[in-house]
Amino acid sequence: MRDAGTVRYRFKRAWKDGSTAVDLHPFDLLARLCALIPPPRFNMVRYHGVLSAHAQLRPAAVPEPPEPEPDPLEVQPSLPLCVEPDELPRRKPWAWLLKHVFKQDVSVCPRCQGHTT
Repeated sequence: MRDAGTVRYRFKRAWKDGSTAVDLHPFDLLARLCALIPPPRFNMVRYHGVLSAHAQLRPAAVPEPPEPEPDPLEVQPSLPLCVEPDELPRRKPWAWLLKHVFKQDVSVCPRCQGHTT
């Protein structure tokens, strides 16, 4: 803080013109600091070259993500072989939902710890 009610900000290195500090009003300093904050959900990481999203050589540089292992407790409804992909059920089974939300496997008997059907 300076005597005139301003704030002096010293630079790490001198600028090309030789200035080493700047005097700002406190609200001007806050406005400049707020301008440095990115908006919400703004991606600050940018990829260029081979790692960019549309690079032709990206498949050679970036490995494929591993396939998720199937959940052994997930109930798979039996479907006929002639079902089109658009006709697949869109809802999860209730046992899977209860396990996912409450972390409680309802397919296990509380007394004998055996799996129920």
